Amino acid sequence: MISEKEILEVFNVNRESGLYLLHQRYANLCFSVAFRYLQNHEDAEEKVSDTFISAFNKLHNFKFEKEGLLRQWIKRVCINHCLMFIRQKNRISWSEFSNIDVACHETPHDILDYNDLISLLLKLPDAQRFVFQLYEIDGFSHPEISEKLGMSVGTSKSYLHRAKIALKEYISQGNYCHE
Repeated sequence: MISEKEILEVFNVNRESGLYLLHQRYANLCFSVAFRYLQNHEDAEEKVSDTFISAFNKLHNFKFEKEGLLRQWIKRVCINHCLMFIRQKNRISWSEFSNIDVACHETPHDILDYNDLISLLLKLPDAQRFVFQLYEIDGFSHPEISEKLGMSVGTSKSYLHRAKIALKEYISQGNYCHE
């Protein structure tokens, strides 16, 4: 498999060829991320396209430091496009939740596989699901989530706490089998 460094080298010589290699390597990852947020095939495909258009326009500024950072960068670009889409569509009503500052340092249980976790996440209200995904799966901090979703840090922590409580309840009831 071609390395990220090699993809960037090709991109610097021939942008179209470099973008093709980047797309070949990360299109499935981006679609998986986009679908997890948007739950709609067509919207996810559109955001993947937007991701690679952004990559085409901004990749020349990317400085290679080590393998894995390009993957992380393209994933974050995709997440940002999904979140902008969600905000533009007003698909989340943040006001339906109270603004409670809750510190929570619990981690998800290791008894679930990825598909079980996704099935459980889909049962959560959108706000809780997005915060949980951004924090626990995608590695964003509460200040980053706060900025991206236009909410306070306390609200982000509250949503994460509520999501974890709901997920624990689903698990304790044995509601984590594939549906």
